[in-house]
Amino acid sequence: MNVTGNMASGFQFSGAANITGQSYNGMVTSGLLNVVGEDMNGLQIAGIANITARKLNGLQIALCNYATKARGLQIGLVNYYREDMKGLQLGLVNANPDTKLQMILYGGNSTTSVCVSRTSCSIQFWESVPCIRT
Repeated sequence: MNVTGNMASGFQFSGAANITGQSYNGMVTSGLLNVVGEDMNGLQIAGIANITARKLNGLQIALCNYATKARGLQIGLVNYYREDMKGLQLGLVNANPDTKLQMILYGGNSTTSVCVSRTSCSIQFWESVPCIRT
């Protein structure tokens, strides 16, 4: 576990967690969790979650990603930003306070196609559509 109370830069690697009290410039990688108390400029990679308390400039990759403001890319199962996003979220659930409509489409060679839509706080499952096989 790496814990830094002030601003830090460079590269941090930990099997458990990286925690920085203020801003971080560089790359942080951990098996479980990365937390930056203020601004993150660079790359965060974690097995479970990345949390940037104020502003992210860069890339977050984990199961769950959070930033108050973001400029860059969030890749994970669940991605969330609270105020402003200039960039892209790639994941199963991409959320923010302004999310009005989210579509999830999937299908496979042994399943039928399924479409799920989420509007505000309600979830609707659309009827499965059989796959067309050629």
